[in-house]
Amino acid sequence: MRHAMLLIMLFLSAGAGEARAKAIIVQKEGGVIHTIQEAVAAARPGDTILIGAGVYVENVLLENTGATGAWTTVRNMDGASVIIDGSRQDTAAFTIKNSKYIRVQGLEFRNARRYGIVGLDSEYITITDCLAYANQWEGFLCLNSSHCDILNSTGHDNVGDSFNYNNSRDSRMAGCVQYNGGNGLSVERGSKNIIVENNVFYRNWADGILVYIDCRNVLLKHNLIYDVHVKDRLDNGQGHGIKITHGNSNVTVEGNTFAQCRSAWVYEIANNGGDIIYKNNTLAAIAARMPQEPRKAWGEEVVFKGPGDYPGFKACRWYTVKEIEQHGWGSGNVQVDLKSLGLDEKIKGLNIP
Repeated sequence: MRHAMLLIMLFLSAGAGEARAKAIIVQKEGGVIHTIQEAVAAARPGDTILIGAGVYVENVLLENTGATGAWTTVRNMDGASVIIDGSRQDTAAFTIKNSKYIRVQGLEFRNARRYGIVGLDSEYITITDCLAYANQWEGFLCLNSSHCDILNSTGHDNVGDSFNYNNSRDSRMAGCVQYNGGNGLSVERGSKNIIVENNVFYRNWADGILVYIDCRNVLLKHNLIYDVHVKDRLDNGQGHGIKITHGNSNVTVEGNTFAQCRSAWVYEIANNGGDIIYKNNTLAAIAARMPQEPRKAWGEEVVFKGPGDYPGFKACRWYTVKEIEQHGWGSGNVQVDLKSLGLDEKIKGLNIP
């Protein structure tokens, strides 16, 4: 076969009865395989695709690939800067479709007309140490997929959400950094068993995290949500640290830090079922204003809870942290001075411009 003749093969150890895995080398210059798509088409379960430095103007499709326990890996070679520019076609820069046991590591996705990278109708996907930016829709998207983990990755300046789980389940997002986007993360449309922990969401114009439409068993834990653009966008139903809306259940908001948001969280009681629990969160410099109310003082600590639908707000009101506890909606939430958190130094340490 033509592809087989092009491969540079490095045989790796394999158990008895298993096919021997190989490494496929992609290089812009001087190699045999020059495009990521060609390497992906040649890959078999257990193979590793190693990509040399360069900008690859491609819309990569990895389809119908994978076998249980035999991870196919697509990664940069020796820490090289590998950029996949998806501007050529009206699709994602990198699509994983109808596949399983796929690992993507150390790649950048930019300028796609839709998503940076999407896992579609797939299972057991791990995306780690990747970067998605300047994409027209989401940066990272798991759609109709399961066990789709996004780890230690960064999304910024995407027009849509930087991270999104849509009708997906049994997945985890951890150690990621997001800034300059719409929603930092959306968990939506029937997603379940989703863990979001130890991430940073900074400087968004919509909401830090949105949990939306019939999601259940969602844990939002130990995240920092800082500087949602409350000063400029107070009347559009956005600017919240976390918004939980339209029929969700069993959502836990625990141990997060909210700073400079319109509210720490918004919860529309009339549209949610099951337990929504807020506990042990830290709030600093939360501003609040209802459209029909004068602006409250910057830094007054308030939390918003329904009932009522956006964008009217007519049946809604603001609740303080103390009132949240009195109503039995949460416990252990505290208010602190913004300066005491040292957040600007933390952001600077993350090299966020």
